[in-house]
Amino acid sequence: MNYQSDVFYYDLGYRFVILGDSNTGKSTLLSKLFDDVKSNYLTSGTDFRSTCITINDKKCKLHLWDTSGKLDYRELITSFIKNRDGIILCFNLADPETFLNLDNWKTIIDTHKSAHTQVILVGVKNDLVREVAFEQGQKYAMDNNWEYTEISCIINSKNIICDKIFVSLAKKIYRMYPSLETNLIAKPPVIISDSEPQKSTIYDYTIEHPKNSYFNCNIL
Repeated sequence: MNYQSDVFYYDLGYRFVILGDSNTGKSTLLSKLFDDVKSNYLTSGTDFRSTCITINDKKCKLHLWDTSGKLDYRELITSFIKNRDGIILCFNLADPETFLNLDNWKTIIDTHKSAHTQVILVGVKNDLVREVAFEQGQKYAMDNNWEYTEISCIINSKNIICDKIFVSLAKKIYRMYPSLETNLIAKPPVIISDSEPQKSTIYDYTIEHPKNSYFNCNIL
């Protein structure tokens, strides 16, 4: 007996989108996770990455969209909020205006998110002189039933950042919606009786791995 082995299999699969004003560190956040470097560019429209993590001994596939904070792309951004399982909303701890603008993002999120969508509020750049207190961010998140955390892409390792944001958010989604299904998950291997492995025609999709994706779920 042989098993088809041309795809990777996962127990869970979630779609996350990263939101927030320009200059809050959204692009740096992804660059830190995938390239372990600081990003020096502003996202135009959206950027996409894909990776996997392990939660509760289950392999979890993540599709991640980084979005621009510019108003010019607001219509495009709202389309990426729809049907997303998790939202990572960022603000700059050293820039109080980005904290004040959270109300605008909350309105957009509440208008376009799905009923099951979970949100984590992330205070970025806590290595700088802060203008927003931890208690302020925590209270804003609690008032909206969101998770809250703070990070520094300079000080924190990519493993710590992944645990504090992506693993934490994925665990909450799984805890609240353990039966949530997604087409990011490949089906179990198909047993083939022929002597040579063959590609199954039962499922008409495979999981693609964009450049810089991590195939080892224990890396992040």
